[in-house]
Amino acid sequence: MTWLASFFGAFALFIGSLFGIQTVSSLPAPQPILERSEMWGPIGNIGGYYSRGGLVYWKEYRNASYGKVVEHALYTMDSNFQMSLKNPDFGKDKENVFYTNALVEAADPDSFEIISYDESLGTGYAKDKNKVYWYEYSQSAYDGYTVLELADPATFSVVSNQTTFDSKDSVRKYKKGGKVE
Repeated sequence: MTWLASFFGAFALFIGSLFGIQTVSSLPAPQPILERSEMWGPIGNIGGYYSRGGLVYWKEYRNASYGKVVEHALYTMDSNFQMSLKNPDFGKDKENVFYTNALVEAADPDSFEIISYDESLGTGYAKDKNKVYWYEYSQSAYDGYTVLELADPATFSVVSNQTTFDSKDSVRKYKKGGKVE
């Protein structure tokens, strides 16, 4: 049975090479950048960010069991890029914040922080000095973040041991990114 699996694996690689499909093993290894702070750090061996030729890319695995990978260039120089150590789906440079391969519109990279992350669900909250964000990983959409328009980032906090809400600011309560009435 082992020779049969090896044969089909080699055959899949051959067919993939005919159509220009890269396998995970053919992608370059992530290159370390510069160590930053406890919240943000260099591109590592976790998450989908990696560096090649001075640019940062996001690896999107489509049907990963067959090795199909789509690369998204973020058009940022790798020496400026930092990956979140709380949630490796977030990255930032001097001017932008990224959630996977999507630009987080108008986010402030200097004050942006991940304030909660449930790795098992791929959900959580983030905020900067101007906005609060709810993010939710989805297999169909990598830009799964929502701006909580009415939330006050200065007073917003995550709350534990509650069943009806999971976060609040000075005026409102929220659960899974939605306002609780």
